Amino acid sequence: MPRRRGLENSPPQNLYQDVSCLVALAYPLADASQTTHVGQEGCVAALNDKQLQLEVTKCEPRTVEEALSHAIKMEAYEQSLMLQRDSNANEGGGWSLQATTMQCLHCY
Repeated sequence: MPRRRGLENSPPQNLYQDVSCLVALAYPLADASQTTHVGQEGCVAALNDKQLQLEVTKCEPRTVEEALSHAIKMEAYEQSLMLQRDSNANEGGGWSLQATTMQCLHCY
């Protein structure tokens, strides 16, 4: 499933709805295990950030819901680091985000 055009800045919940709908339309007669796998793979593939795709894949999500949950946590963590870095830069602290890697603590 390619990245979604025109939805780059849309919330991750929209991704969940889009993937769930597309999987249901594409595989109306498939059993739950097949649609779950296809949906999870599609959710990760549709993320607009390669680093985020990698980190979510490392967590080995089993469902679309798990993939989405990891993606939301990772995005929140990254935004928190960016805010902290900006705050420290404004105070002259010089803290660098480069030394920090984005990892989901729930996965390791």
